[in-house]
Amino acid sequence: MVLFGREIWLRHGEVFSLVFGLLSRFAPTELRVNGKSVCATCSSSMCNDGEEDCINCTECFRRASAATREWNLRPFGVGLLTVRSVSFSLTFFVVLMLATVTFDGFMATLYGQKRCSGLCIFSHYDHCWLLCNPCLVML
Repeated sequence: MVLFGREIWLRHGEVFSLVFGLLSRFAPTELRVNGKSVCATCSSSMCNDGEEDCINCTECFRRASAATREWNLRPFGVGLLTVRSVSFSLTFFVVLMLATVTFDGFMATLYGQKRCSGLCIFSHYDHCWLLCNPCLVML
């Protein structure tokens, strides 16, 4: 964080910020800054560069005056309707998130537990550590 700066690190490098930033696009709330002059000096790539109102940019929201700040309600999933291009790394990250959730959901079913029961790494005191779960589930 010291090398890249706080805002750039939190927006592009920190895993939890990336996950929650993606999930926030489904949220029924948004932070909006109506002053285009505040957004013009923003260093974030997520900003609209002064063309429209700044939406969900915490850097602009922090620097804006109280009169130009808004906290709005919106329909669920409207944050997904953006015209910004998506990088390959972000696309890969979303696919990785979906694969992880799908695998965990599959392992929660009875069929998934039966299919994976033969993949023990080692047995110790009547427990079997499974290779299937990324967290090594003890049965």
